[in-house]
Amino acid sequence: MLERYSVRKPYTVVVAVVLVLVLGVISFMNMTTDLLPKMDLPYVLIVTSYVGASPEEVENTVSKPLESTMATVSNVKGIDSVSSENSSMVILEFNEGANMDTALIEMNNKLNQVAAGYDADQPGYDAHHGGGGGRRGPGQGRTFPTGQ
Repeated sequence: MLERYSVRKPYTVVVAVVLVLVLGVISFMNMTTDLLPKMDLPYVLIVTSYVGASPEEVENTVSKPLESTMATVSNVKGIDSVSSENSSMVILEFNEGANMDTALIEMNNKLNQVAAGYDADQPGYDAHHGGGGGRRGPGQGRTFPTGQ
């Protein structure tokens, strides 16, 4: 039955096919992709640099004071740090559902308090997440939540 109709009314069939194709293209263009959904990871990295310092000196001078100060931030689940020659990285894990904006403000205040205790010739904080972030002097440290 469809064959007979298609032979008798070819223009109607062509219009129907074009209409289906146009609607398909419009639908495809309006689709959203969920391959990389928005995720708020409850982690923050604080990267610091101390040029010319050994790993032990970085740990005692930079990592340990940062760990003890950041442990008082609310909703912190765990703290880990890696001290190497010339640099330190402190990783903070927050409880699921923690407000990262509030945590960022609280961490920024505490980081400024720690950085204010250093003299101009001591290490400066260069804190950033996954790239970016410029060299900063003492008292000018900044933190950024990861996954944004």
